[in-house]
Amino acid sequence: MERLAELSQEQQSQCANTSWEDMVRFISSPFAKRGGLRSWLWQTCTEFGFYQTCEIESKCPYGKGYHVLDQDLELCEKAFGVDKERVNLSVKASIDYYGGWKINGSQIIFTNGDVDPWSMLALTGDRGSLVQPTVMVE
Repeated sequence: MERLAELSQEQQSQCANTSWEDMVRFISSPFAKRGGLRSWLWQTCTEFGFYQTCEIESKCPYGKGYHVLDQDLELCEKAFGVDKERVNLSVKASIDYYGGWKINGSQIIFTNGDVDPWSMLALTGDRGSLVQPTVMVE
């Protein structure tokens, strides 16, 4: 019981800052370069737009409406000066270049896990191709 009390006090003294403005300021700073966070966000804004949202009308199992697409697009604008229209055009250009769901290429294995949060963006199921097989890990 004493250890639980100690742990509770430790957690209370180490509160996490959840301010949207402070997070945007951090992402816009050189400190976000550590660990690749800023690079990842730059790619989502200028190349492929992989956003994990939880829209109100979605099947998201978490707090619906707490993370919506407009927040990611606002982050692109504030951190990089990339507006919503440029994000849309960049994502379309990537889809056109790589082929989207009809990707070109051979000797590609598409692997996914059934609890992978990115699986909605993955090629799954039998595509009838020996040069582009898909594998689902359960």
